[in-house]
Amino acid sequence: MPVKPSAAKAKFKSKTTTIREDYPKVRIIKRRKGFAYQVDCRRKGWTGPAQPEFLTKKEALDKAREVAALVNEKGVDGAGTYSSLLENGELAEFSKQLQPFGKTLGDAVAHYLDFLRSKQATEDSPPVTEALTR
Repeated sequence: MPVKPSAAKAKFKSKTTTIREDYPKVRIIKRRKGFAYQVDCRRKGWTGPAQPEFLTKKEALDKAREVAALVNEKGVDGAGTYSSLLENGELAEFSKQLQPFGKTLGDAVAHYLDFLRSKQATEDSPPVTEALTR
């Protein structure tokens, strides 16, 4: 006896339940060894971790609020980069590397910005042969 086409199609049941609707969404994900709380940070321009998972609901909601505040304050690009630096501990490591020189992260950023400005000025200036012909 042939199977009817409508009976052959199984309806997809979502294995997730959303517990926060605002950006970033927080979902409960069913895993083999229980449940996890996933913070969905995916958004156009986001460069931080896309979907970190937590074991407790409180940790997930705290992280979601932190990401939302960063996005509201700095925009998507700035928040993603900044939070990924914080999570990886890179800011603390950079700060430790600058301590022997008596410099701060602000000093390093200011120095690098000056370098980039001078490099841009060099690139914008005409070559010597062109300047001589003028």
